[in-house]
Amino acid sequence: MKPHLLRRKAIVGLLGLVLLAGFWVAQRRVPLGPAAGGPFGSVPMSATTTAAATPAGDWLRVATFNIHGGRGADDRLELGRTAAAMNDFDLIWLNEVHAVGWSGGSQADQLAGRLGLQGLFVPAERRWGRNDFGNALLVDRAVESWTRTPLPATQRRGFRNMLLVRMRLGDQSVRLLLTHLDRRDDGPEQMRLISRTFLALEPPAVLMGDLNRDQDDPQMRQLLNTPGVSDASAGLTQPHIDWILTRGLHISASGQIDNGASDHPLLWAQIQTIAKP
Repeated sequence: MKPHLLRRKAIVGLLGLVLLAGFWVAQRRVPLGPAAGGPFGSVPMSATTTAAATPAGDWLRVATFNIHGGRGADDRLELGRTAAAMNDFDLIWLNEVHAVGWSGGSQADQLAGRLGLQGLFVPAERRWGRNDFGNALLVDRAVESWTRTPLPATQRRGFRNMLLVRMRLGDQSVRLLLTHLDRRDDGPEQMRLISRTFLALEPPAVLMGDLNRDQDDPQMRQLLNTPGVSDASAGLTQPHIDWILTRGLHISASGQIDNGASDHPLLWAQIQTIAKP
């Protein structure tokens, strides 16, 4: 073979290797570190307006929903159907939320727009050069602050995080711990951390999310049996691994919604403050 043909072949081979290496790097899941933010929510913020000044009642309708990336039980991607399951809530915690396109948008933005809420994408991992996958918070009440913290991960098959949110509920400050736990090897350690964090929060406090544990799981039973912990799903008959737990709050109503929008039902609760003695 002529020398110039050999050189051309070598260059093509080298470019192929570079492209292959770039593809391998881009498709790898990379965990995102901690992050924090200040007020956002139902009123525009200005130099003279803060979340603390926003009127709020002493009750809150909350929901947790693993949206399965917008794919329903029939495997059709239909965010309109996802949004239809989430009407009339003040705060919604979403799991398995994807990025959309390359501009930094996400399914959280699309759902927030459909529902007239404000959204916060809470990605747990970076992939394909973007914050790619994780959770989201949708609200129509003002949030005072939020902190995102990665959870322990050893398997590199997917990464998880938790979000700690502070907001006003009546004349009290409530803390919400929001998460989605691994169902494999890292799950038990993540569950221990989440349980400790929730029980250490000053009440009133809420824990919500897909914990990937049913009521027969030993760690779940231990948390449910802890004095002061209330379960929004108590009395519901449909099996579930999504939870809303509270401390120092009254659960006045709860239920599930399953319109086929996901492989999980939505779990909701109406929570209220307890008058201080």
